[in-house]
Amino acid sequence: MNKITVKKANRSLFQKLMSLDYTHVAHSMFGIRRDGKTLKLTELKLRSPKIDRSKVYTTLRDRYINELKDKNVYALVALYDGEPGGYLFTYKQKWPGGTVYNIDGILVAKQFAGKGLAKALLKEIIKKAKSTKNCRGIAVEMDTEKFAASKLLQKMGFAFAGAKLFVYSNREPHKFSKEAIYFFYKI
Repeated sequence: MNKITVKKANRSLFQKLMSLDYTHVAHSMFGIRRDGKTLKLTELKLRSPKIDRSKVYTTLRDRYINELKDKNVYALVALYDGEPGGYLFTYKQKWPGGTVYNIDGILVAKQFAGKGLAKALLKEIIKKAKSTKNCRGIAVEMDTEKFAASKLLQKMGFAFAGAKLFVYSNREPHKFSKEAIYFFYKI
């Protein structure tokens, strides 16, 4: 039987994550449409899968390792049968009215995809937020190509909180443009 555990991140665990493959294949993405004064997300099936082999993930992990000792950072690593397979990185921020955990990165390696690591990481940050005095919630930004991750957030009680256009590009958004979408989990 496979066991998932979540631990507070440390330098050693993050370094073990460096050698993993984080290739992401998207078969669907979100489209943003206006319904009166409200923005709605709709699923768009892609004609051909989009493969993201971005080196951004490695750059972020390098930055995260250097920030682990910051008192406003709360980072977790998910282990699958004792092997590090994914991480969640947040910044604890003071917002008007209280504290908010702002998820800066959540990522599961390709070999561990679909095994429940992301769900375990999200459950742990929700638990932490609920135990934090004067915490108002958890905020996260995704892009519209992160369809599966965004659906998981919604299943776990995160509400769609809006979108910003032109964050990832400076051209007019169209049906298949990658845009920033925001979710919030209220405590």
